[in-house]
Amino acid sequence: MGSDSGSTHTGGGAAVVGGDGAERTHRRQRAVAASAALPAGIMVLWAMVAQFDLLVAPLFFLFVVCLCIPSISDRDVFRAVCLLAGLAVFALSVLGFVLGFFLLTPSATLLLLARGADPRRRPGLAACWTLCSVCVHVLFLALAVACAYGVARE
Repeated sequence: MGSDSGSTHTGGGAAVVGGDGAERTHRRQRAVAASAALPAGIMVLWAMVAQFDLLVAPLFFLFVVCLCIPSISDRDVFRAVCLLAGLAVFALSVLGFVLGFFLLTPSATLLLLARGADPRRRPGLAACWTLCSVCVHVLFLALAVACAYGVARE
């Protein structure tokens, strides 16, 4: 009588369950994780413009990873990948601080915030993490514009 796909959705804020019984990643989590690609993409462009040939390939790989994370549909796998990728990007940004990799810190922060942006688990905290992700973007873009303006003046 209905669809035989095995997925169900119940109203009232209940979890969406896929055909294998695993809870699916919420679209807000996916949006926050996808937004982590913006700072990584800007870093790729910066490395290309500054002609840091050795850095373009690893930064492009990081950019592609940030783009692929939102496609993970299982919530537990998504949370684990966001944690691992966020910590790895943060470690890279600390280790490469002298080379300007501190600009990757927003990507790491956004990946870590995406873990908790599920309104089905904790609605208030998820709204807070989402608001924090917007603030991270505003601060990053302000920093990027300030850096670009400083470079253009010289």
